[in-house]
Amino acid sequence: MRLADTQIDLTRDRPSWFPSGKSLQLPLALLETRHRIVHRHLPSLAELKRAAAASLEWLWEWYWSQLDEAFKTGANASAHGGEEEDMGVESRQLVREKLQSMLKTYVKERKNEVKSKRKESKAASTALSSYNLRFSPSTTTTPSVQTQRLLLQLLVDEKMTLPTDKKLKSTMSGAFLIWSPFLLAACTNTPAEPAILTISTLIAHMMKAMNAPSASRAMVNPDLDPVREGLHDWILHILTSAEWAQARGSAAAAAAAAASTIMEDVLANCLSEPTFWNLKLAEKLLQGADVPNLQAWRAIMDAATAEANVANDDDMEVDVEGIQTAIAVGERVVKQDNGEGASEKMRGPVKVLGMWKPKPLGWLPDGWEEDE
Repeated sequence: MRLADTQIDLTRDRPSWFPSGKSLQLPLALLETRHRIVHRHLPSLAELKRAAAASLEWLWEWYWSQLDEAFKTGANASAHGGEEEDMGVESRQLVREKLQSMLKTYVKERKNEVKSKRKESKAASTALSSYNLRFSPSTTTTPSVQTQRLLLQLLVDEKMTLPTDKKLKSTMSGAFLIWSPFLLAACTNTPAEPAILTISTLIAHMMKAMNAPSASRAMVNPDLDPVREGLHDWILHILTSAEWAQARGSAAAAAAAAASTIMEDVLANCLSEPTFWNLKLAEKLLQGADVPNLQAWRAIMDAATAEANVANDDDMEVDVEGIQTAIAVGERVVKQDNGEGASEKMRGPVKVLGMWKPKPLGWLPDGWEEDE
């Protein structure tokens, strides 16, 4: 909450050293979390942890990484500092438009490849080369972290990798056919083109979007959101399909020193935050994938599922004994001469007898004492 208030103050009184090409704006998800803390119910612990991580990431991007500019250490102090300055000169919106144009060109060329039934995709390598040439500060460096985040936002947050008419339980085969070559090329290191993404980064961004709170109140039940289902299918495809096996193998080998695999990292994230889509993803992974320590993961899965069921159990026990039959609104019972009741239509508001018996003012439950 304090971070959001600080951002509002900085927006009003912009630091003089802050690059002119940058827009100082807190993510909408963090603003929504602050609004819920102040004006509504406190979010869950998992959601607060996610918001805290996003806040630290925002602070790094918009404050700590700008200190070189603040202290005027020079544009060439480090490669990262040079990248930050480039992003300051070339506005974020301009970079975004160039990325969007590049991705649209890739989609057009990839569709032509699919129509011509080409086995190898040149569109992916062309798009990757274009990305590195346009956004790398030099031939020996890769594009900046900010450019990578913009790319992920377009691919994931703005749903470019999902079908435009995505519906619940609809197939994702078309999206996989179009976008898998580009994402595979982006996550694979080659002598000609270095990787611009890692599988872990891509999956983490997809999981974050899959579990993000809905910005619109129209989606009452996130379990029925086709966009979240599409992201779930993408993560499952990356982790289990034969098409991604080579990329997963190289990534797992790189993480072997940390005694961890991508699959175990994803399962740990899913089961530590047992949302509907996280549990569904974990269940699919434990059913069809070769997971180390399978029995232990299944035990954790059972515990997380039970915890989620308890948290979502909003049923309330009600003593229904002695409940009187409710009278329909707009009707009243009129006693006839023979003692039987007959319904009669009425106009205006009518008091209805429901499940709860009326209590007089000042009534206290048994065992309670009045204050003296």
